[in-house]
Amino acid sequence: MNKIKVTKSKLLGILKENLEKHVQDYDKAVIEWKEQVAVHLNGKVSEVEAMATIPKDFCIHSGTDVFTDVPRSYAKEYETVIGMLEMDETTDQIREIGAETKPEDALIDLNQGEYMQYVKDEWSWKHDFVSNTLKYRG
Repeated sequence: MNKIKVTKSKLLGILKENLEKHVQDYDKAVIEWKEQVAVHLNGKVSEVEAMATIPKDFCIHSGTDVFTDVPRSYAKEYETVIGMLEMDETTDQIREIGAETKPEDALIDLNQGEYMQYVKDEWSWKHDFVSNTLKYRG
């Protein structure tokens, strides 16, 4: 099977759930990363906690440890797809339910790659994200 059809509302629901989980995982990873960095800054937790955002080029050298694998958020990847679906005004594939047709019941075609990303939450960056966030778990 190379393609499936799914209602826009169902796909949006799945994507929003996946985004929420990603944000939670990212937030947890940042907390754990900051804790590990604070240990290597000799307990200067206040300096690490003061970082509202983590610079992309942030790097700490502590003895033989180098902290360059800063947690990265990929929320924008989800938000882009969600935004595109919300803006989509597809009418030619709307499924009729009784006498009513609803835009949220529009059928969206997904190929296998899109299904793996949007539904199964297996994006090209997912492996790197998971392995990076696991590094700092205690």
